[in-house]
Amino acid sequence: MYNLFTQWITLSVMFFLANYAFNFIEVVTLGGLVAGSFLLGAWATLVERLAKGLPNFTGKAAVVAGVLLGVQALEIVLPGYNVEASGAVVVFLIIYSALAIFIGKLLNERYSNAN
Repeated sequence: MYNLFTQWITLSVMFFLANYAFNFIEVVTLGGLVAGSFLLGAWATLVERLAKGLPNFTGKAAVVAGVLLGVQALEIVLPGYNVEASGAVVVFLIIYSALAIFIGKLLNERYSNAN
């Protein structure tokens, strides 16, 4: 059964794998990347859940803004994160936000059809 916790884990693993393979965001240690992925997955899941009450476009924009701000918070809180202001990073984070929105929609449809 796919629920909130598995959404969190899925988003964390996707961020970890994409950043590990393509190095969009420079992270000094592997442990820092794991911790940051875990925290950003939790943050993206929380923001996506909170944005469900907003109108459609505003909710999606809130998720994208929340993920972008979450990465900036990771850079401040966790040592070893270096976020460069480049187009590749922004595109990666927008695609990551779209993935969070897509997974949230799948969960919402699944639970609304089950009831």
